[in-house]
Amino acid sequence: MASWSKHPILKLPTKGQLQKLLAEKGAQAVHDVWKAREDAISLSNTDPLNHGFPLSHWEKADELLANYDTLFASGGNRSSKTEYGARSVVRAAISNPNA
Repeated sequence: MASWSKHPILKLPTKGQLQKLLAEKGAQAVHDVWKAREDAISLSNTDPLNHGFPLSHWEKADELLANYDTLFASGGNRSSKTEYGARSVVRAAISNPNA
């Protein structure tokens, strides 16, 4: 079988989980789990708007933007501020005709 890709959100199944799945449902079930995970990772890389992994605090940011015109997003490097902003702009452009 091919290797399992590392991903910051989709955690790898533990050895115990895989052994249990193998014992209960067989090798095809393990392969299906691997394939579904790898497909999700691939889709998130090729189409992050539709298949990405929104972070939990983005929902709170969306709630704030429903009531306010401005949102201050602080955070360090690699805290997903740019991704959230870009995702929001693209969603707004798609949702508003002639935008």
